[in-house]
Amino acid sequence: MGLDSAHLSARIRPIRVYSKGFTMKHVFVLLSAVALLVAACGNSTSGNAVGQTSAGSTQPVERAVGKKAWYDGFEITVDKVTAKSLQDSQVQIDIALTYRNLINAAHRPGFDGTDNDTGRVGHLEWKDDSSDLEFTSPKIPGLAIGQGTAKREITVQEQFANLDQLLDTMVLVYGDTATNQTRIPFGPNGTVVTEEPRGISVGQTIGSGPTLQLASAYLWPSYAPGEKGKHELWIEFTFSCAESCGDIFYQGSAWTLTDPNGQQVHMDDRSPAVYEQPGPGGKTGSSYAVFVLDNVPSGTYTLNVKGTQDTIEFDETTQLQL
Repeated sequence: MGLDSAHLSARIRPIRVYSKGFTMKHVFVLLSAVALLVAACGNSTSGNAVGQTSAGSTQPVERAVGKKAWYDGFEITVDKVTAKSLQDSQVQIDIALTYRNLINAAHRPGFDGTDNDTGRVGHLEWKDDSSDLEFTSPKIPGLAIGQGTAKREITVQEQFANLDQLLDTMVLVYGDTATNQTRIPFGPNGTVVTEEPRGISVGQTIGSGPTLQLASAYLWPSYAPGEKGKHELWIEFTFSCAESCGDIFYQGSAWTLTDPNGQQVHMDDRSPAVYEQPGPGGKTGSSYAVFVLDNVPSGTYTLNVKGTQDTIEFDETTQLQL
């Protein structure tokens, strides 16, 4: 209510006693009751609490987060988060995000290279509750940076003293407990849970007429369902011809990667297929060979590449250090 002493003095007028039974003791009791009422109004927190018993609304709370993690081919930074109390127990959450595309191909968060929805998007967790998010994510050119957002109107079941306390419990989560998960907390003391991709040194050129160039390689966790603990090795490559050559087709299923212990895996079918026609001195666009590894022992890996160029069989081997 916010009544000050001047306001009170203007409202409390001298009390005239008309009854013999009304004494100064009664006056003291009356003034004490007024004082308690004023104190209760001054200490009220109505309108500041967040949750099922909150009333009214508060000013939005904007918090700089600045924490980064990695997921599904992107470095993801939570730039800031904004919370605004609505009516009853509803709170609007808005998240500003920055994405850095780690591969040399246009890619949209939550989608594969051909714009098929992978379902691998984040969700919001707080206290003992969670909610999906509505993402606005651009298609980001290879190795470039783009901005995105996520938002949701949530129902807060628990009682929080204020919006800051609510944000302290919130985490942006990619993946579920059965997959390799990434977790980005909004609280200043929260620890990011993620695995940073590891760049693999490549640059080899193998074969002749055509030749194959290994341009880059990354090792990061697999984010596919049922592959918790597994990793993906992504190898970027191009084919080129010194002279005019016809179609180039690589037989992905025939490519193999052998680890230092002799364990061999074939290129996974999540690798994009390639069938291109480079011109004279031409070069195909970048493509990726993807291998799924149960374990990643350190050491020398042998990559065997097979394909065809017209009637020429392409069968070459090179080595990688992981």
